[in-house]
Amino acid sequence: MNQNKSYDVIIIGAGISGLAAGIKLLDSGKKILIIEKNIEIGGKINSKLIDGFRIDNGFQVILTGYSETSKLLNMNKLDLSYFDTGALIWNGRKFNTISDPTRNISELKESILSPVGNIKDKLRTLLLKIKLLNKSKEKIFSDKEITTKKYFIQKKYSKKFREIFLEPFFSGILLDAELQTSSRFTEYIFKILSIGRIAVPKNGIGSITKQLADQIPKNNIITNSTIEHILDGEIILNNGVKIKFDHLICATDAKSMIKLFPKEKKNSQRIYFLYNSLLFK
Repeated sequence: MNQNKSYDVIIIGAGISGLAAGIKLLDSGKKILIIEKNIEIGGKINSKLIDGFRIDNGFQVILTGYSETSKLLNMNKLDLSYFDTGALIWNGRKFNTISDPTRNISELKESILSPVGNIKDKLRTLLLKIKLLNKSKEKIFSDKEITTKKYFIQKKYSKKFREIFLEPFFSGILLDAELQTSSRFTEYIFKILSIGRIAVPKNGIGSITKQLADQIPKNNIITNSTIEHILDGEIILNNGVKIKFDHLICATDAKSMIKLFPKEKKNSQRIYFLYNSLLFK
């Protein structure tokens, strides 16, 4: 790479958020560069073939309810396998089922009789689902926010239902054991789960990364590169190369963001942050 190369937008991180942002920007005519610290792109959204078995890197699924999913991916080529709706809850002796009877009316009796939560918990969940289905994404992300943990308490779910189902379920989805994630994002995920289905590609979750990467020219992505410094309108890589930018998108995990950006730089008008494909200033 030449010294002092310049781009409209530099994207840090070649996970699916970074790749999706790159596709959108290329479609709008922007000159972009994606920088990835690892040798492989995709982050956790990867698969490997080991002894004839296709192994995903961690437990990852695709939520078909995301509005951008079908815009960015060819769903038919992914050849999705779908999970049944609902969950099995282990009580120490046996599994109890909790399901969504609005998806399958034959599960209504089993859902009502299930010891996972009381009738009020199930009614509250149904009413919340109806409310969020009719609530726009814009409204969700403009409402007052609290932590997800406080949100479930505020909704008056029973302590038992929170502890055996809601908290472990959303902790896994949000990757947040303490449930400090914004209630806005939790409402959005709840809405997405209500709209679509949960699935995995038959050829592994890495199929998603491959589809996204195939839409970006190879010379617009550099891998195995770390960033030493971020200046005003310029980054310096570990090999000393300097790259100028008009705008910069950080599509990495929270820990990497903290290391990359001193507190005073987070208010820069040139810098944006991505979380699960949602853009924040």
